[in-house]
Amino acid sequence: MELTQSRIQKIWLPNDNRPALPRRSCGPQLANSPTVIVMVGLPARGKTYISKKLTRYLNWIGVPTKVFNVGEYRREAVKHYSSYDFFRPDNEEAMKVRRQCALAALRDVKLYLTEEAGQIAVFDATNTTRERRGMILNFAKENGFKVFFIESVCNDPTVVASNVMEVKLSSPDYRDRNSTDAMEDFMKRINCYQASYQPLDPDDYDRELSLIKVIDVGRRFLVNRVQDHIQSRIVYYLMNIHVQPRTIYLCRHGESEFNLKGKIGGDSGLSNRGKKFAFALNKFVEEQNLKDLKVWTSQLKRTIQTAEALQLPYEQWKALNEIDAGVCEEMTYEEIREQHPDEFVLRDQDKYYYRYPSGESYQDLVQRLEPVIMELERQENVLVICHQAVMRCLLAYFLDKSADEMPYLKCPLHTVLKLTPVAYGCRVESISLNIEAVNTHRERPEEAKKGPNPLMRRNSVTPLASPEPTKKPRINSFEEHVAVSSALPGCVPQEVPTQLPGQNMNNSQKPS
Repeated sequence: MELTQSRIQKIWLPNDNRPALPRRSCGPQLANSPTVIVMVGLPARGKTYISKKLTRYLNWIGVPTKVFNVGEYRREAVKHYSSYDFFRPDNEEAMKVRRQCALAALRDVKLYLTEEAGQIAVFDATNTTRERRGMILNFAKENGFKVFFIESVCNDPTVVASNVMEVKLSSPDYRDRNSTDAMEDFMKRINCYQASYQPLDPDDYDRELSLIKVIDVGRRFLVNRVQDHIQSRIVYYLMNIHVQPRTIYLCRHGESEFNLKGKIGGDSGLSNRGKKFAFALNKFVEEQNLKDLKVWTSQLKRTIQTAEALQLPYEQWKALNEIDAGVCEEMTYEEIREQHPDEFVLRDQDKYYYRYPSGESYQDLVQRLEPVIMELERQENVLVICHQAVMRCLLAYFLDKSADEMPYLKCPLHTVLKLTPVAYGCRVESISLNIEAVNTHRERPEEAKKGPNPLMRRNSVTPLASPEPTKKPRINSFEEHVAVSSALPGCVPQEVPTQLPGQNMNNSQKPS
């Protein structure tokens, strides 16, 4: 069979134009079948936190994933929330509205997985009854989707109360309520679910289901019937994350000799200004007064020289080495333009997927950095001294930036980014240490700004994510949606930054 090499990604493709095999709506569960992740658990158990964090991770590794939060559908259908009475099991009218909201969300799940190139949909709701979970399983079976359940179980009243205070009281439901009244109402809402809650039972009733139970915020895990590679990665990720307060610091090495010459890659040492930054970084770290700070570097000379000035133990990671520019290593962009003009143009066309000849792409770099992300999630306070492309990839993970945005995130020399995980995202502070350095940032070419790249993966919907181009209408009222509920037959139950804040680029230097 004749093959042609893709000029951008440097991968081999068949010459013919055979159409891809159509996705079957029923039948065997193929390896590439879309997956519906179904959250399970009482309110204030961290389901939305897990949903958003997991979605951010899956999108970062290149698996198109989106959260469908049924609570948002309910808030669109019921414009003004009054009290916990809406969630009483004997409130028949409210039960109808809630059921139709779930159906509306499933309708959008189907659209996303079948028509919008999605691979994983996260169905974020309580799903506390076997009846509701059976409805979702029937929906998945009819459409040929795999299902993976994630149940969050927590009986520690301190943890639950903390979650309610931190997240729930700021929700639109309690916009005009004082915190005491809101807390009382929400606890009564939890009681409404508690009476009919049927936990997953992997030993008997649910033994055939694929699931993970996360117990007491990660103290224990119970895993049952993992079906495929992506489910195993989900399990591994969930077993590595924690909610303890911590701070992650990201910075590049001090300015290098190659930075001064405008050369990319290589293994040069620090310039005089780079050495000044290393000592300024030492002072900064001392002022932070962090307990048990871990320091990580790459295995390249310039990061190690920067870490040496800290007078702290540090760990070298080969995974943190700068992106491999292949045949373009140790060249300036002007030299690349002259000696490899086609490659220069191709990289500007699609910077995320472009792979240097005999080198790497940003996509490759993300795969290389996944173990670093896993270990960062396990740790507490960490300072990562790395390189521009590496820092962009790490930052894109924490700030939920798309593949299209990632290669253009501004990560200037001699600046520390302080990342503090918050409820549904990450707060970032940009701290310049006031040591002059060259500007190594290259703006996105005008040609690349004309429209979205067809290879760009869809990003997740979280407060810190890039907004989607258009937001589809969901459900305006219960009455309006009754007419479309038949779209899911058999499913109705009988009951029930590119520029980050504070960053000032030194534009007087010629960009490399």
